[in-house]
Amino acid sequence: MKPRWVPGLRGVKQLALNDDSSCAVLEKGQVVCWGKNWFLPDVAGRSLQQPTSVPGLSGITQVVLSEFDEYGCALQSSGEVLCWGRNLLKASLEDTYRAPAPLPGLSGVVGIALGQRHALAWTTSGELFRWSSDLRDPVTRVEGVGPVASAETTGAHACALLRSGEVRCFLPETLGALKAGKQHDLGPKMRKVAQAILRATNGKGVTFSRSKHPWGGTLFPDGRGLKDVRQLLVSQLDASALTLGGEVFGWGNAQRGTIGRHEDSRGLWPPARIEGFSGVTALAGGSRHRCALLRDETVTCLGSGLFLGQGERQASSVAPRLVPSLNRIQSIVASEHCTFALDADHAVWAWGDNWTHACGTGGGDHPEKLEFEAGDP
Repeated sequence: MKPRWVPGLRGVKQLALNDDSSCAVLEKGQVVCWGKNWFLPDVAGRSLQQPTSVPGLSGITQVVLSEFDEYGCALQSSGEVLCWGRNLLKASLEDTYRAPAPLPGLSGVVGIALGQRHALAWTTSGELFRWSSDLRDPVTRVEGVGPVASAETTGAHACALLRSGEVRCFLPETLGALKAGKQHDLGPKMRKVAQAILRATNGKGVTFSRSKHPWGGTLFPDGRGLKDVRQLLVSQLDASALTLGGEVFGWGNAQRGTIGRHEDSRGLWPPARIEGFSGVTALAGGSRHRCALLRDETVTCLGSGLFLGQGERQASSVAPRLVPSLNRIQSIVASEHCTFALDADHAVWAWGDNWTHACGTGGGDHPEKLEFEAGDP
C-alpha cells in the first residue's frame, strides 16, 4: 500500500519518544503526538495511531517526553520552557490533564532533558538547571558544572557534556540534593575510590549496599577520561558517548549488550571504544539497543535482536549490524520500544516493539515507513 501522509507531517523537524508515546515537532513549530497518550486533552490513556495536535503549543523547537512519567516539556524559540501532561503536579490520584504552561525561573534555554525523577535544562551561557519531575521544587542552578553543551538523564543517573568535550556524570541521590548546595559530582575523592574498585575488580566495578554507602546502590563509572565528545546517550544501566572523530565509547553495565561487550561480562565497565562503530554522526537507543547514524546516511545497531531491524527475529548482537532498507537518513531517535529514522524526504521509518502504538503504523523487526490517514493534524 502506498503511504498516505498527513499533510502537516511532511515537515517533521524533530521526534520525541518515551516508553509508550511519541511526538513530533513540525516545520511551523506545531506539536503532534500519538501512541498511548497522556499528552492530549480528552484522550488520556487511549492508544492513538494517528498524530493529533497538542493545543497551546506553537513556535516550538524541541519536545522531550518524560521517560516513564506522563508529561512532556517543550522549548520555544524564545528560550522559554513549557510543560504539560497528565497529573503533572501529582496533586491527586485522579487523571488530571494540565495544559502547556511556562516553567518559572528559566530563560535563554537551548536544550532540555527529562528523567524519571528530575529534569535538566541548559542555557546559551552554558549554565545547567534542574527541577523535580513533579514540579514541587523550584528550578535550581547546578553549581560547579559547566559551561555545559548538553545533558542527558534517566531515573538512575545523569550525565553532562561540557563545552570542553569532557563528560561528568551524577548519581540520583546527590543530584536530588543540589538545592542544598552539596557536591554532586563524583569528584576527585570519589574518583580515587572508583579507581581503586576498578583495579581490584579488573575494571568491572561493584554494586554496594545502600545502607552502607550514602551515595546509593551502584557506583556508575562517571565518564572521566573521555575527550572530544559531541553527543551523550544515557540509559538506565549504561551510557554511550560519540566523539568528534565519529567513534563511540560505551560504559556501565554490559548485561544488555549495549556497550559492545558480551552480555555475560558482569559488573560495571569504564569507557571503552565500541568496535564496529566508525564514521558515526548521531546516536540513539534505549536500555536494550544502541543505533548509530553513519556519514553515508545509513544506520547500524547492536543489542537485543528485535531492535536490530534485520527483517526477522535475531539473537542479540554486541557488534553493530547494518539496518537494511534505510538510506539517505538524516536523523534517528529511539525509546525503550521504538526506533525512528527520518530520511531526506522527511519520511519517518520505525521498527521495534509496537505494543502501545508508539511506533505508529510501523514497528516490528524491520523498518517500515509510517502511514497516516489523510487529514490535517
